[in-house]
Amino acid sequence: MLGTLYKWHIRLSILAGAALLLWVGSGLLHPILSFTALKPVAFTPPLAPFTLPAQSSLPKLPETTALRLLSWQGDIFYQITAPKQAERLYYKAETGEHVAGVDAQRAIALARHYSGEKTAAVESATIQTTFDRAYPPINKYLPVWRVAFAREDGLTVYVDTSNDKLGTLSTHLKEVLQGLFQRIHTLDFLQLTGKENARLLIITLCVVSVIAMASLGVGLLFTLKRRKKIDSMRRFHRLLGMVVWIPILLFSTSGLFHLWMHSTGGAEKVAVVSPILNQQAITLPKINESVHDMRLLQIAENTVWRVEVPAAPAPATAARQHDAHQHHGGGGGGRAPRTTTQYYDTVTGEKLPLTEAAVAVMLAEQKFGKGAFSNPSLTPTFTREYGFANKRLPVWRLESEEGIVFVDSKHGVIAATISPLDKAELWSFNMLHKWQFFDKILGLTPKQRDGIITVFALLIISMTLVGYRLRWRRYKQRYGKG
Repeated sequence: MLGTLYKWHIRLSILAGAALLLWVGSGLLHPILSFTALKPVAFTPPLAPFTLPAQSSLPKLPETTALRLLSWQGDIFYQITAPKQAERLYYKAETGEHVAGVDAQRAIALARHYSGEKTAAVESATIQTTFDRAYPPINKYLPVWRVAFAREDGLTVYVDTSNDKLGTLSTHLKEVLQGLFQRIHTLDFLQLTGKENARLLIITLCVVSVIAMASLGVGLLFTLKRRKKIDSMRRFHRLLGMVVWIPILLFSTSGLFHLWMHSTGGAEKVAVVSPILNQQAITLPKINESVHDMRLLQIAENTVWRVEVPAAPAPATAARQHDAHQHHGGGGGGRAPRTTTQYYDTVTGEKLPLTEAAVAVMLAEQKFGKGAFSNPSLTPTFTREYGFANKRLPVWRLESEEGIVFVDSKHGVIAATISPLDKAELWSFNMLHKWQFFDKILGLTPKQRDGIITVFALLIISMTLVGYRLRWRRYKQRYGKG
């Protein structure tokens, strides 16, 4: 029995040891990425209030899947998202005149707003319609403008002009580290070349070999009789094994679970609810106050105006809570203005008795069919259940028998769907792979938690290298010096 454990532990060490070195080594790039990443100077879109144009009807506009009114350089524009066209189109609200180049200008302004770069020249501004290594699927938004500045660090800002949101900030260093992480840690080169099944098979075999090797090693630790004489290298290997076998199993099992749950071939999971909008007989509502945001939403067979106007002054306590939500959700900066959302009939221009919660339920039913969506609640900040990788805030949380749905009612988007299995995987990845239990138990910050993970990662690498040294020594003893 003991001999069998030892034999298979040695045999598996070739593949499993290499996998450990590659995965743990590349995993160390993640905290380095966090430490070196540029942080946005703003976390909310720039505010540009406007008053509605005098015309009560829309000018003749192209076919669109999204339409909003916005202010730009003193004029009011209709922003059009045309089918099969990445660049948004802009038409003056007063005259219906199409103005070219506005989308690029707004993209550059947004890039400067979020990055804080005010003086460097723009090296290039191009539209990106697919994800790649520099802008992976975790960033969610497409299409985006890629705005590169003429700086030594290669500052590049990705922005979505349809909702004025930041995709991500990047630099030459981030692209190099992120590229290494994706190539080594996730083998994304196989995914990018259409070999997703091969990627799943290779990673699964390697992870299973790691789990088996670690389990056999633990078995040896508890079954080997203690010898009075044992060399220091072997003692060191066993000591490290006793320390890191649990972290190895946590990383491996949670990583494999995550891999299989998120194997999508790079497809975007965010689902836009609105089809081509019906613009027939649309009338602008009569609103005498300034407007912060105004857009068309199609809910079932009805097209409605969604309008955000300044909210009435809130009590001091409510204002402080609002600011705290914005601070947490944005990651520490930027303050979104307090607004009230109103809905208007597009035919009569009359105000509708709709609430954000009711609209969220309607959008969910439009996507998934009539169902028992219950307990709508606003999620203004990222949570363990709805993590920062989902990007969109605020969202409405709805419950159903199939799971949980998060709806971005402002943009008519299903931000996330979470089944019971998704929830289990999310808990597994956060707690067992990223070790967020330290945050809850010890109150650690993410950087402190990354420091602990880094220490254990270095111990795993040390144990693996010592194991290879022992294997080489055994090989030389068996087959002679060479």
